[in-house]
Amino acid sequence: MEALEKLKGLCKERKKRRKKAIKLLEELEQELAYPLSVIIGDECYKEIFTGHVWVNNGLYFRYKEHREKEFKEDVGFYITEDEIDGLPIWGVPLEDVKGRLFWQCVSDICRWAENVLPTIMEAAKEKREE
Repeated sequence: MEALEKLKGLCKERKKRRKKAIKLLEELEQELAYPLSVIIGDECYKEIFTGHVWVNNGLYFRYKEHREKEFKEDVGFYITEDEIDGLPIWGVPLEDVKGRLFWQCVSDICRWAENVLPTIMEAAKEKREE
């Protein structure tokens, strides 16, 4: 039963790795929220506060709390299949996503933060300075 014990150990390591990734995502969320809210601000679309930026199709970062009737999204990364006119429709918090999709989103967030986010912030800064 040595193989079984090793498999159990791998499962525990995977859970620990996921918990660590979620903790790091939470830290990243806190680091990004304020700068994005200052630089991008309270952008509205058809009088609806958006408070988000897209990471990729279906994955977005909510940099300010968003409420509408009984629904609420806190600061964080969300995944959704639904959108209207480019606005996300009540996504699932990334920490609730499991398996391969979770790790793909983490990878996408890393690429976005390194490659796309600086461009978004620079463009928003220039727009505000006009």
